[in-house]
Amino acid sequence: MQSTGDCAAPEFPSDLERIYDTDWRRWKRGGGHGDYFPPDVFADFEICPLEPEKKGERQYACVESAENIFVQK
Repeated sequence: MQSTGDCAAPEFPSDLERIYDTDWRRWKRGGGHGDYFPPDVFADFEICPLEPEKKGERQYACVESAENIFVQK
């Protein structure tokens, strides 16, 4: 499967980026011991494909936007 640069370092919409950054900083301030596991985030996501669809195969995609965001702690 062909790799794309977007998949190696994904860009999230700013509201999602803020959620993950805040959680990571909170973890670091708490000592950052052990492995970091980001929170589960649920939302109405708009997903955009980054490559043509191929039946039966995974497809690279990006998160274009997120609304009605819920963070599970």
